[in-house]
Amino acid sequence: MSIFRNIINWTIDVFRVWKRELNLAFHDQAVIIFFLVLCATYPVLYSLIYNTEVAHDMKVVVVDDNRSHLTRDFVRQLDATPEVCVMDYVSNMQDARRLMNEHECYGIVYFPADFTREALGGG
Repeated sequence: MSIFRNIINWTIDVFRVWKRELNLAFHDQAVIIFFLVLCATYPVLYSLIYNTEVAHDMKVVVVDDNRSHLTRDFVRQLDATPEVCVMDYVSNMQDARRLMNEHECYGIVYFPADFTREALGGG
């Protein structure tokens, strides 16, 4: 039984220390200002540092076995983003893979023949 009593006493001591430290921290203006400044500047600095690592104008080819208005609209919207550049439509996956192996493109966007039916919940 004494081991359980020791665990309970240790837990109570930990919570007392936390309570005291939080009380001291929230009554110290320097700590409050530090946390406010840190919370405001960290996301800005983080996004500035890693913004250069986002891919822009990544060349992709499209294999559209569906040939529907939905897929054409999707490709048009995809091409309008700054990250993707649709460089070509190809008729099959073999041509798309060949372009990728030759480093002509960096990605393939594939729409299967039943894409519209599946996308609209036709299962």
